Amino acid sequence: MDYQLIMSNIDNRLLKFRGRGYILGFADGKVFTFGELEHLGDCSKADLSSPITAVAARADGRGYILACADGKVFTFGELEHLGDAQGVLEAPVVGVSLSPEGDGYWICGADGGIGAYGEVGFFGSLSGINLAAPIIGISPSVSRHGYLLVARDGGVFTFGDARFFGSLVHRSKCSSFTGVLGAKDGSGYWISSDDGGVYAMGNTCFLGSAVRAGYRAKCIGIA
Repeated sequence: MDYQLIMSNIDNRLLKFRGRGYILGFADGKVFTFGELEHLGDCSKADLSSPITAVAARADGRGYILACADGKVFTFGELEHLGDAQGVLEAPVVGVSLSPEGDGYWICGADGGIGAYGEVGFFGSLSGINLAAPIIGISPSVSRHGYLLVARDGGVFTFGDARFFGSLVHRSKCSSFTGVLGAKDGSGYWISSDDGGVYAMGNTCFLGSAVRAGYRAKCIGIA
């Protein structure tokens, strides 16, 4: 599978929302914080070997993590650096997800490969499987004993105790999907598309989208 297309929009923003504020991460390592979230540092002055392609934040806002396409990881605030995925994953990194307690994280490659670091478990991957479309996001289960992966064509793959609430493969001709966010109670998940669309799966509620917002840049994820 050609992963070049995955990297074509890495200069777009990576958005993570936590409580009364949110974080914007950029491909050059710059981080902007808004609302009540404190800026805890970034890697905009670092000599990056590849662009930043994934970001995740602690639920309490006390730390965040940035991941490069080649698997290099940068942690800030109260997050401990628990390892990089350089040389571990065969495909470019497209997602990173923190455990609820912030004591571990998963790093996901475009081929569905998974790296588990710290006090989190490995529950399987899609590495070696011929996928119809590359993976674009990862979301952990509430119990931290599982996770789900979403592909660009809307396919959903669950591992461990993560629950399946349907996919959007039948909508893939209309949009390319860019991210996934699991509900805090495990009752479903939201999937975002590159045009700013949001799709509520399971018992989650649709709260709006940015389809008609008029932004020129493509939406790259949901958090």
